[in-house]
Amino acid sequence: MAKKLQIATLLAISIILPSQADARSVKAVDLSNGNGSFKVKNKYVQIFNRCIAEAEEAYNQNNPKQSYYNCIGLATQECERSEPDEGKIGYFCYDLEDMLWTNLAQKYYELLREDAKDREDTDGSKPLTLLDDAAKLWLKTFETDCDFASARWGFGTESYEDSHRCYRDGMASRAIQYLKWYNQAH
Repeated sequence: MAKKLQIATLLAISIILPSQADARSVKAVDLSNGNGSFKVKNKYVQIFNRCIAEAEEAYNQNNPKQSYYNCIGLATQECERSEPDEGKIGYFCYDLEDMLWTNLAQKYYELLREDAKDREDTDGSKPLTLLDDAAKLWLKTFETDCDFASARWGFGTESYEDSHRCYRDGMASRAIQYLKWYNQAH
C-alpha cells in the first residue's frame, strides 16, 4: 500500500522529488521500508546514470545496440552483489532502483506536462488533459499488474520479490516511454 501511495503521489498529483532538475545530478535517495531506512549509495546512482547516458547517446545516434531497456536491473544487480544479505536486502535493492526510475519518470513527466501546457493554449487539442488521464489510467493498470504478480504466489518470498520487481520494471518502462516521447519532440 505504501508503494501505491508513493506512485500515486508522484504521478497523479505531480509532486517533484528533491534533486529532480536533472536526473544525472541525483546524489542520494532515502528509501524507507517502514522499519528503517536504506541510503542509495552513489555507486548505484552512478551505474544507473552511466547506463542512461550511454543509452541516450545511442538513441541520438540511432544505435539499436544500447537501449534504455538495457539499464533495467543493473543497479539492482550491483546492489544485491555488494550489500550484505540481511534478509530483505534484495527488496531494498529493487526499491532502490525503482526510486531512480521514478525520479527519471517524474522529470520527464513534468517536462511533457510543460510542453502540453504550451500546446493546449494554442491549438485546443487538450494534450495536457490527455497526458494526465493517460498517467492515471497507467497507474491503475500498473498497480493491478503488480498486485497480480504478488498474489499469484500467495504469501511468501516469491510474492514479495515479484511485487518489488514488478514495480521497478513497470516504473522503468514508463520512465523510458516518457523520455522517448520528450526526446522525439526535441
